[in-house]
Amino acid sequence: MALVNMKDLLDHAYQNGYAVGAFDLAGVDFLEGILTAAERVLAPVILSLAESHFAHFEFDLLMPAVEAAARRATVPVAVHLDHGASLDSARRAIRLVANGVMVDAPSFPRWKSRHHPRRRRHGSCLLRRRGR
Repeated sequence: MALVNMKDLLDHAYQNGYAVGAFDLAGVDFLEGILTAAERVLAPVILSLAESHFAHFEFDLLMPAVEAAARRATVPVAVHLDHGASLDSARRAIRLVANGVMVDAPSFPRWKSRHHPRRRRHGSCLLRRRGR
């Protein structure tokens, strides 16, 4: 199955009554463990990279490994930037491989979270978390 669009993955799960686990990556060792477990139980998975973990790994170096592993996987895999600190973080993640993004930006205008042009061009799902 390999790398899939997160919106399509979640739509399919909703329509068919199942959940998709999202697991935080804090390095390459987590990547291998998450995908091995997902393949063992034949379950789709979301690989989630939280910006708060960027101190533990080089984001620009890890993302190509995440993309390669997701493309080789035998189960559907989506890649998600979790708790992005800015629109720049979201852009960077989308450019690298993420097809789901959640931004912690209470001052970020609501319309931009729904109508940002990158969302449509790359097929990414962009969410904005309010209240922080």
